[in-house]
Amino acid sequence: MSRREPATLGAGRSRTKRGRGKGEPMGRWEKNTAKWYEQTMLYCELCGKIIPKNLWIVDEEGEALVFCNPGCEQLYRDYRVPAQERNA
Repeated sequence: MSRREPATLGAGRSRTKRGRGKGEPMGRWEKNTAKWYEQTMLYCELCGKIIPKNLWIVDEEGEALVFCNPGCEQLYRDYRVPAQERNA
């Protein structure tokens, strides 16, 4: 099984890998444009991993959520969001 690379269309546009439906992730791949000498760190919203190059971006209610891959987004929707709703 090969790793999927982001499908960049240029000028900030990216193609989604999967469509929304039946709990499937909906997002887009983007490249981290920080220069090697910049000390900006981007972390996955779910697992907390540092994301060095390819970001999985999901727009949720006007806010951009950053994940390391679509699997983390799916786990976020399946587990973390319902847990937050139970505690609210």
